[in-house]
Amino acid sequence: MAEIVDIEGEWKDFIFKMIEPEDYPKVLDHMRRVFYRDETMFKLIEYSDELADEVDLLVTAFLNQNDKMSFYAIHKESRKVAGVRITYKNTKGSERPDCPVTVPEHKRIIGFVKNFSQGVDVHEEYGVESYAEFFMTSVDPEFRRCGLVTEMYSRSLKLIKSKGYTLVESFFSSPHTRKIATKFGFTEVKRFYYIESKFENGLQRFPKATPDQFIASMVKVL
Repeated sequence: MAEIVDIEGEWKDFIFKMIEPEDYPKVLDHMRRVFYRDETMFKLIEYSDELADEVDLLVTAFLNQNDKMSFYAIHKESRKVAGVRITYKNTKGSERPDCPVTVPEHKRIIGFVKNFSQGVDVHEEYGVESYAEFFMTSVDPEFRRCGLVTEMYSRSLKLIKSKGYTLVESFFSSPHTRKIATKFGFTEVKRFYYIESKFENGLQRFPKATPDQFIASMVKVL
């Protein structure tokens, strides 16, 4: 097996570090300030601390899998967490972490993900027992448009390839990240428009969604 790539180190105004348990508080603080408020799906619902508490548990559960594939970037001068990449191993037949889903807005998200996931079996389609999944990618608005997202993708792909993965999948809700992923060789497997997701009573799950907003499952063969 090839030597595992070390993605830690300095790059421009940032320092990349693998996420360790002692880093969880600062990483989760970033997610609350940025991802839970700024990511497309979250912007379609109402933020609350109760929602953040539950999603924090899910993020922590994935980090606790200890796959050594998740990292963050620190801004050298301010020491602020500038970006976070959370990646985990998706194994055939495995279940996502069993975390509480009691907040109505969280139920909207989980219901949408279940709708979207139907009919998409990456393990069967590509003949793999496991693959790497880019779970969440987040960059503070203060540090965008400087190439940080692209650098995070580059380091992530080098890392998972060195660990022996032959496939990576991610769900993309942002047109910007979909564009970056395409440049890195990701191809779209499926897309699902937010306006198509409805409750059992026929009401839209995301009434604020516009017809052009969708989430795409994209994969890259390594």
